[in-house]
Amino acid sequence: MKTDYFFVFIFLLGAIFADGQSMQYNHPKKASIQNSFLLLAFKMAGVKKDKKSVDGHNIMTREAPMKKLYRRHIVEKTIQSKQAVYSIRSKKEDRGLTILYLHGGAYTADFLKQHWQFMSKLVRETACNVVAPDYPLTPQHSWKDNIPFVLETYRILLKVTPADSILFMGDSAGSGLIMALALAARDAGLPQPRHIVMLAPWLDLEMKNPEIDKLEKRDPMLNLPSVKRSALLYATDSSNLREPYVSPMFGTLQSLAPMSLFVGGRDVLQADSNVFQQKCSRENVPLNYYFYPKMVHVWMLVPFLPESKFAFKQILAIIGHES
Repeated sequence: MKTDYFFVFIFLLGAIFADGQSMQYNHPKKASIQNSFLLLAFKMAGVKKDKKSVDGHNIMTREAPMKKLYRRHIVEKTIQSKQAVYSIRSKKEDRGLTILYLHGGAYTADFLKQHWQFMSKLVRETACNVVAPDYPLTPQHSWKDNIPFVLETYRILLKVTPADSILFMGDSAGSGLIMALALAARDAGLPQPRHIVMLAPWLDLEMKNPEIDKLEKRDPMLNLPSVKRSALLYATDSSNLREPYVSPMFGTLQSLAPMSLFVGGRDVLQADSNVFQQKCSRENVPLNYYFYPKMVHVWMLVPFLPESKFAFKQILAIIGHES
């Protein structure tokens, strides 16, 4: 693929992190045919319809890894505060790196099949260990339960893995939670991980950015009333929506690990991703910003899209797979 040559260039640009600098990547505006078909499928299936009920376990979710993951990898399950924490690692080699991955789902939904597929690919391509906690969900739980839970997950991980061998990664709400974890770890005096990777992050649950309404017309996935209801459930009260551990946008970013953010132009969350990029610039915090103008929310988890494959190569470069 021709873009592979450009990928080499992007990978080399990653070295600028050593100098504490930031980098922005803008993907070509022309979308793949596969992506066009995906958008049509979303429209025909009514993906964006308002879902008034909250059910964290439904036909779309996969609370536990599929059987084929057990065949391909070493999968272990431990229990932490009555919640499952899964560890997925290679049967062939151990690179010594661990990715702490927090899944998306608006804090209301469990893992999807696509999450397990993505984490399996990370293990297969990097020989990293992936730790994926099944963190508490709303409406039974809130941020007041989640922050202590993921912080304890990190503390346990630090007992067996040095911080510079750990990467934080998450998608959507999981990205917001992984950023909140980075803030909480810093505030608790714990060392920062090697890197923080955010995939289509939900960074501001207040959702008052005026650009969101403009993007909503282009977003075929996220229903704003449904998203806002999920935000309020998680925050428990509107007064908590600006709490940094709920909305990391409102926290100070000093003394955090280097960060990378991937977002698409057909995603309402792009509005606040742009604001976050500006915030990083004001606070002199390094951020690599990867913008895909034609892509929807969490497109990186759709395995058949050329854009997803290209983004995955960029993620591998961040992890240091090519070094």
